[in-house]
Amino acid sequence: MYIKLLLKSNSIFKNLSDDEIDMIAPYISSANITKDQTIFSEGDVGDALYIITNGIIKIFKKIDATKEKTLSQLKSGDCFGEMALIDDNVRSASAKSMINGTLLILTKDGFVKL
Repeated sequence: MYIKLLLKSNSIFKNLSDDEIDMIAPYISSANITKDQTIFSEGDVGDALYIITNGIIKIFKKIDATKEKTLSQLKSGDCFGEMALIDDNVRSASAKSMINGTLLILTKDGFVKL
């Protein structure tokens, strides 16, 4: 039930019917993340969409070995990585947790099965 409520409150899923949410929910997993944990790195193969249930995620690009450019900071309720579900490109940026938190995850395999 908790996952369904979170999906319905997310901008990507909010216009779906309850029946459609019921179809998606079994394909959603949850993961605890820790501060400074890398979610994915620029150049990785994209394989999932992430929804932040609590926490802060920094999306960034490496400029060189010691510098990075923050593209955005995302908070609870935001999602990221959605393009991985519809294309076969590599990640264009990196994502790292700024604090301990929790993510919902929809893998590309799950999306394809839907």
